[in-house]
Formats: sequence, C-alpha cells, structure tokens
Amino acid sequence: MILRSLFLLAVSFAPFAHAEEEMDRLKQGMPKPITRFIDRAARCNHWLGEAPYDAERTREINKALSELGCSRLDADQEQLLKRYKGNAAAERAIREGRQLSL
Repeated sequence: MILRSLFLLAVSFAPFAHAEEEMDRLKQGMPKPITRFIDRAARCNHWLGEAPYDAERTREINKALSELGCSRLDADQEQLLKRYKGNAAAERAIREGRQLSL
C-alpha cells in the first residue's frame, strides 16, 4: 500500500516537474520581460485549469487571476512579440511559454 501511494504521488508530480524543466529551458538566456511573462503565463494557466467547486474556491481562483493580470496575457504576448520581432529564439520562448502550466 505504501509503495502504491508513493508511486501515485510520484506520477502526480511528473507533469509539474516536466513543466518546470520546460520553463527553465525556455527562459534560459532570455531577457527579464520574457522570463517574467513565461512565469506569469504558467501560473495563470494553472489557475485557469482549477475547478471552482465552491464559492470560496471560486473567490480564491478569481483573486489569483486578478493579481496575476491574467486577462492581459494575450495583449502582453503581442507586445512582447512586437518588441522582440526578428529574434526567433525570443519569439519561440514567448509563444511556447504562453502554453505552459504549473
């Protein structure tokens, strides 16, 4: 039973570990505005995937989304893509980072 529990725990953290590794890879060598965007996008995507199973949880999710400025992600992404236009690595990091979730 303990081994099964440990296995389930390890499996449940596997996607998180992969996302962290992917984030680190995308952020490597990128300017601060891009690394901050990737971090924020991953946290927003996390909260957007959470289930609002009761009023308290709904408030918690909405608060996090508001504090992170998640409603501005698309506009911020477009702004960054314009700022780093022509920098293929930066453009790729921005686009791929927008899809990550922690």
